[in-house]
Amino acid sequence: MEAKGENWKLNRFLNGNSAISIHTHRMKSSIYLTIIFMFPALFIQAQDPIFTQYNGSAVYTNPAFTGSSGATRMQAAQRIQWPSLSSAFYTTNLAADFSFAKLPFDFGTFYTYDNAGNGTLISSNVGISLARSFKIHKELSIRFGVSASIVSKKLDSSLLTFGDQIDSRYGFIYSSNTTITNPNVHYALLNAGLVIHAKRFLLGYSAANINQPTTGFMAESRLPIRQTLHSSIRLLQKEGKRKSALYANLLYIKQQDFHQLLPSISYRYGKWKAGCGFRKGDAAIGMIGYTGKKLSVAYSYDYTISRLTNSTAGSHEFTLGLILGKLNEKRPSMRWTEDLF
Repeated sequence: MEAKGENWKLNRFLNGNSAISIHTHRMKSSIYLTIIFMFPALFIQAQDPIFTQYNGSAVYTNPAFTGSSGATRMQAAQRIQWPSLSSAFYTTNLAADFSFAKLPFDFGTFYTYDNAGNGTLISSNVGISLARSFKIHKELSIRFGVSASIVSKKLDSSLLTFGDQIDSRYGFIYSSNTTITNPNVHYALLNAGLVIHAKRFLLGYSAANINQPTTGFMAESRLPIRQTLHSSIRLLQKEGKRKSALYANLLYIKQQDFHQLLPSISYRYGKWKAGCGFRKGDAAIGMIGYTGKKLSVAYSYDYTISRLTNSTAGSHEFTLGLILGKLNEKRPSMRWTEDLF
């Protein structure tokens, strides 16, 4: 099953034998557009949030990116999906990673907050990451990274509607007999990854949720491993007063039966960058941003092309990056990834 961006979000909304009704504010012939999804615990499992600007949330994408800037780096990302719906999704990622010459490894910390359905499901994830870089040959290096975190999820069942509330003629008119046995869940996550890189290319792989913890609110349901493969290559580079370069990027994510493919290109001219991408079967994407010596900011928009249509107002994403301190020259860095998606 291919993971459309919208279905990816909805399928991670709830674990358990229930249905959720999501209403839009757009009416045709005085009829609400109502989408009802079933969530059998034995067949559908939670999915992780995904950022379009995955290099703007580097450590979240791959823990091997910890310390990859070669200095102290801070990153922030905000994703707003379906803002025209009452059940929009808001995901925030904050991270800081450090590279010091006196330490044999780089380390970082991160925090992710996910608000699904305007407070129906609140998730928070706080953790640490470690990475180590090794030179393979001249300019070719490899980085290994791991991260560990604690996740807390809270479900507000008063904001849900269930299948036993439905009347065939009048819709949702009954009280539900469904009981959420465990509205608050907590679990640990373990992730690992590697990145092979040089001055003009990188190739990375990461596996998240390696320990596959139980995450269900109503029945035992394990979080499947999220596998990420990503690559970038720098093309047509020109030096001078206003440096320029063209980058080709590819992101592939698989989590259980869901998968997504995002090819993209990005171009930097001077301190400005722009890019476009296409998430297969889901969205056409545009990105614009600024990258200075210490500061980088970017905005991207996902225009929905799936059957859900762009009446949901698509998805907005904002990223911010700060580089502080001196460059750790003892280790190979990947500062050029700031130009990427």
